[in-house]
Amino acid sequence: MLLPNRSVGLWMACLVGIGMLLLGGCRQIPAQEGHEAPTVDGQRVVFHVEGMSCERCEKAVRTAIADLDGVIRVDTSLPSRRAFVEFDPARLRPETIAAKLSRLGYDPVCETPELRTASH
Repeated sequence: MLLPNRSVGLWMACLVGIGMLLLGGCRQIPAQEGHEAPTVDGQRVVFHVEGMSCERCEKAVRTAIADLDGVIRVDTSLPSRRAFVEFDPARLRPETIAAKLSRLGYDPVCETPELRTASH
């Protein structure tokens, strides 16, 4: 009687794992703790982050961006090598995000058409 329950659990675990893989590995990290949410609507920018090639790099990119004052939310996708950033434009500029990633050794390219000058 335990065997069917175990096999159902194993199948469920496999389905969840497959679902996670199909979602493209997108991960989210909240903005730095202690920073209050801005009262204005956030602006969004997308960076292609050349050099983000492993999970350790992805975590470094997420953490570096999240630590910037004015970041509301950060999502990263390792398969597409992209960072999706929502930020308060009164407190942070996309150029600052790009500069931070450059200092870490990555080559960020802004993919948001109206903000393309935000990367080097």
